[in-house]
Amino acid sequence: MDWNINSKNLFTARWNSQRFTGGGFENGGAQNGFEHTGASIVTTDTLAFGLTTTFSSSFINVARGSFVRDKEPGQANSINPEATVRQTGATVLTIGRNFFSPRETTIKRGQWSDTVTWLRGRHAWKFGADIIMDRIFNFFPGNFSGAFTFASLDDFGRSLNPTVGFPVSSSSSFTQAFAGTGTTGPTTKPNIFEYSLFALDEWRATPRIIVNYGLRYDYQNTAKPSVSNPAALAGGINTAQLHTDRNNFGPRVGIAWKPFSHDRFVVRGGYGVYYGRTPSIMVGTAHSNNGLNVQTLTFRTTTTPVIPSYPNTICGAPVASPNCAAPGTVVGASPNIFVFAPNYAQPLVQQWSGGIEYEFAHDFGISVSYLGVRGYHLQRTRDINLLPPTPTNIPIAGTTSVLTYQKFSSTRPLTSFARIAQFESTANSLYNGMTVQLTKRFSKNYQFLASYTVGKVTDDKPDATAVVPFTFDDAKIVQNQIDPKTDRGPGDNDQRQRFVLSGVWDLNSYASGLPSIGKAFLGGWEISFIVTGQSGQPYSGAVGADLNNDGNSRSDRTPGQTRNAFRLPNTVSVDPRITKSIRINERWKIQLFGEAFNVFNHPNVSNVITTQYTRSTSAATCGVGVSECLVSATTFQRPTATIGPRILQISAKISF
Repeated sequence: MDWNINSKNLFTARWNSQRFTGGGFENGGAQNGFEHTGASIVTTDTLAFGLTTTFSSSFINVARGSFVRDKEPGQANSINPEATVRQTGATVLTIGRNFFSPRETTIKRGQWSDTVTWLRGRHAWKFGADIIMDRIFNFFPGNFSGAFTFASLDDFGRSLNPTVGFPVSSSSSFTQAFAGTGTTGPTTKPNIFEYSLFALDEWRATPRIIVNYGLRYDYQNTAKPSVSNPAALAGGINTAQLHTDRNNFGPRVGIAWKPFSHDRFVVRGGYGVYYGRTPSIMVGTAHSNNGLNVQTLTFRTTTTPVIPSYPNTICGAPVASPNCAAPGTVVGASPNIFVFAPNYAQPLVQQWSGGIEYEFAHDFGISVSYLGVRGYHLQRTRDINLLPPTPTNIPIAGTTSVLTYQKFSSTRPLTSFARIAQFESTANSLYNGMTVQLTKRFSKNYQFLASYTVGKVTDDKPDATAVVPFTFDDAKIVQNQIDPKTDRGPGDNDQRQRFVLSGVWDLNSYASGLPSIGKAFLGGWEISFIVTGQSGQPYSGAVGADLNNDGNSRSDRTPGQTRNAFRLPNTVSVDPRITKSIRINERWKIQLFGEAFNVFNHPNVSNVITTQYTRSTSAATCGVGVSECLVSATTFQRPTATIGPRILQISAKISF
């Protein structure tokens, strides 16, 4: 609704509603059984309104408000525990209930913002404020129904028939979480209140120079965990802490300069400081996984009780409600907990850029731009309950090569706990990129745009979503959790080169001089296309086992190798489209489309087997007197998935 209240006030309101059920959307992948997923349900309502008030030609106020309700439960297709079956270090099958299903996240958000614009002389001032209040209900029962990891198909088969002796490998494990008596268990309410203030001036310093400068302040207050674990507190770990930043000031400055009297050459530059948010998934995890609300216990062949036979859990046969026992009734393992670091800070990004644009001919322009981004205080999850590692040698089977790696002691500093996963703001990143773009604006029946970007991302593996231990989240954690700097290298999203070419050729004018029948058949045609080529993203050579003995088998790289030392193949896609427009009369028009994606069906590999070596303790493989060795994986770098197969489609559109 738009309502012109009077000549100075315009009121707008909008309501959006969505009801969606996606069967099998909770999980996917070539190795996932259908029972390892479930339906994703979305119920969303958004009510937004705004009032624009023009006090005078130089003074305008825009007020906006909104209310959002987003309810997104996820269902489960099975009551059996999750089972991840690996072979030579690679996952070959995942069955059972997804480890976090069924789950629900519901957010009710209220937001109010106001911006004042004041024009005075050569200045355009803007002042504003933004207030957000989130009320969050989060139910995330990670590992409550149990999660098995089998090191081999043989171990999986032996688990189904434990009378033959199970398990063989010490890398097989079982993890299950339990809700503490009298607690909210995996249900949390990590509510958020935040506000931002800003002031900005666009100053026309001279007819050829425009300067933008301003300052923004951001504040985020998140509900702190309410429970402090006494055993952790005795060891100097406070599970109820969450530091709140109060100094998040972000200056911004930008300049546009025309060095010459004409408008064909422009120089631009800018710098700014930006603050990120703390995701609710981190806060909710710290609320529940404190060793009291939720106890996550892991069992191996050396623990008591031992790993149950599949699909049983510690509590026996699986049932629809997996929380079968209080943590106090389970013995033989120590809980894993999550805490925020005492000096936790909001992530901060410094960004600077510069570029030139030049129109060297009519409708032709070229631009060269540079962008630099440095991230500070980026989030990561790190196990702080580890003793310093010691150098250890391991040979490669069938060779004379011996590799050295850092191995952790099985003894934990705080023996009452297994993993103490600390959310901290100690990661850093750096991006440098340059883009060259050639543009031809539409004239003489055609247009095109060509863009080439070369860039590089370097970081030490930041991540804000490693919240469920002993699952694929473990792959997001650094290899040496005592010294994260050893993971510094190309970022996981590092893409060195990218080229994009797009164009449109309107053929309609070529039929303008033809008779009516000729125009009907030969007129109204248009050809367009997009060509994309980019270099592959990096990955690390994995060992496929917990070689360094830190309790995480998904982050161990080949000893001596840097992180992300390998690259996926380049990807190329050519996407053409042909359009036929048929005008029925002045009011009605029909358009027919024929288009293709990756028309040449280039095999764009998106994933490969990353396990480069597997660990063996067999004397027959390693040699007499050798306790363990690495065995080369014959499937290393074998493609497992592609993106963008050739797709052809036709469609029609009626306009009136």
